[in-house]
Amino acid sequence: MAAKEEDQEKKLKLKSSTRSRSPKLTESAIQKAILQYLAARRIVHFRINVIGVPKADGTFRPNVTMVGMADIHIIFPIKGVGASVHLEVKTPKGRQTDKQKDFQLQVEKARGYYFIVRSVEDVHNIISQLEKIK
Repeated sequence: MAAKEEDQEKKLKLKSSTRSRSPKLTESAIQKAILQYLAARRIVHFRINVIGVPKADGTFRPNVTMVGMADIHIIFPIKGVGASVHLEVKTPKGRQTDKQKDFQLQVEKARGYYFIVRSVEDVHNIISQLEKIK
């Protein structure tokens, strides 16, 4: 009888441990939530798609001029001028590529704003800080 109870207890533990796993957070899911947040706040923004140009055969011709660009571009009013704000969306463990680092340097050299964001909360905090500059 004790062996049967142990088997049932193991099955219950297995079921509960598989249920407690959280789904993997993807850049795409984070990006979608950020775009919804920006739309709800009525902040002018654009999703930058660097996938390339579709060809007739279903493949894509690489868009080499846009490689490394940030995922989202915001035009945000600061001191009466539309400031360029770029958001690079990453998962909690995601890292920038060398091309993305190069793009960040170009933006910052032109006195634009560039942020790596991992959540809607990150974007909310950035917007709150930018609003204080007004």
